[in-house]
Amino acid sequence: MSEETTPPADAPVIEAKYRLNQTTQLFEPIGDHPAKAVLLTFDDVPITGDAKHALAIAETLKENDVPAVFFVYGAYLNSDVGKETVKQIYDLGFALGNHSQNHPDLTQMSAEGVREELKVLNDQLIELTGEPAKFFRPPYGITNPEVSQIAQEMGMLAMNWTYGYDWETDYQDASALAEIMVESPMLTSGANLLMHDRKNTAEAIDDIIQGLSSLGYGFIDPAEIAHE
Repeated sequence: MSEETTPPADAPVIEAKYRLNQTTQLFEPIGDHPAKAVLLTFDDVPITGDAKHALAIAETLKENDVPAVFFVYGAYLNSDVGKETVKQIYDLGFALGNHSQNHPDLTQMSAEGVREELKVLNDQLIELTGEPAKFFRPPYGITNPEVSQIAQEMGMLAMNWTYGYDWETDYQDASALAEIMVESPMLTSGANLLMHDRKNTAEAIDDIIQGLSSLGYGFIDPAEIAHE
């Protein structure tokens, strides 16, 4: 199987409305599409033992008609529950991202090792959903041009994030997390918001959506992000 991905000949053509600025890691509108929009992303899926939080997050997003990217941590696909959860998230219409198979610092690995980390997970995603990930996020946010290039060669757009708080001690309470995600000084047009498969995030996500919407922010559809 080729590492590069080619869409089927009959795949619908979706207009790209946003592109990722690799320097700022902010999304910029293409043409006259709204600039005041953010991308919601969730890492380490499905980290919880019973995987219920990731699915709860996805269901809340779906109820609010809000798109997102769920970055899969391959080692958590060991269980049937993990596999089923990722398939359910995909079937709800959400984009899946590659967060590596074992969550290593990829910058300390050979090019061959990096490719293997990403390919093993993509192969699992193909088995589960019929297609590989279209997005890649490096573990710990640690990357270099070589790692990003490998991801690109494998058909994935590499991205990091603008801000996130749900793993910090001060934000284990859902209300505190919702408040900081909406009131963060780093919130800006094109921001890439990082969250995780966690209980506090599942409890806060509806308030986060409503809070961002009340400020006039829209939500970027991953399907409308240019792969450049």
